[in-house]
Amino acid sequence: MAHIMLLYALPDHKFARQLAVQLEQRGMVVWPVPEILPDETGLAADRLQGLAEASHVLGILSPHSSADEALQADCQRVLEQGKRTAAILCADTDIPPTSRTARS
Repeated sequence: MAHIMLLYALPDHKFARQLAVQLEQRGMVVWPVPEILPDETGLAADRLQGLAEASHVLGILSPHSSADEALQADCQRVLEQGKRTAAILCADTDIPPTSRTARS
């Protein structure tokens, strides 16, 4: 099933949840919808499958996401797969460097 997947650091779950609700209210499918009270594992259980099946991926950028190595690995994987992506800035932060070169 084509869906939008949100990549975010656990401390940004409230922002991710609000974004997911807003997208769903506009008729978009967001999977999985961030939990109201996240657990320590975040999206770990189905993350790889969700990333593989997502038609679009939105990365929520913040100082938390810039410091999360597992999240950075997921972002790199998404870029390598050529997914349609967008970055959502929820707090002032530097965009982490990537080894991927820009496409023309």
